[in-house]
Amino acid sequence: MRKQWLIGATIAAAASIAFPAAASAEPWQPPKRPPPRGWTWEQLHKNGIRWELSYLALSAIDTAQTLDCLHRNKCSEGNPIFGSHPSAKRLIVTRVLFGAAHFAVFKALNDRNPINGRSFAIGGAVVEGGVVALNMRYTF
Repeated sequence: MRKQWLIGATIAAAASIAFPAAASAEPWQPPKRPPPRGWTWEQLHKNGIRWELSYLALSAIDTAQTLDCLHRNKCSEGNPIFGSHPSAKRLIVTRVLFGAAHFAVFKALNDRNPINGRSFAIGGAVVEGGVVALNMRYTF
């Protein structure tokens, strides 16, 4: 497995963000500057969470589509981290770890600045939505 260092680095980065030092573990406070026009900081914070949950749902759909396609021998996995025919266990465990790392990064960004957290979540959801849409050609 040539990409073990990438998985390890991702997990280490997510853990360092998800478990900050006690001195920086403060409840979320809105930034001092005013929010963008038409929004409140709380709305941006909640909106980012909705986008992140959309990303996680799309990730689960992508995993299910991939497992179904591999099970029917209609395709091979295109992600070089997994290899061309990964086992179901390996695929699920890796996707859960990546989802947890994505959520940890999102949470850290969203707690510091909801605009950045929301942008990160939207980007992830758009990319994952594209992957799910491209997988549709093998689903039906």
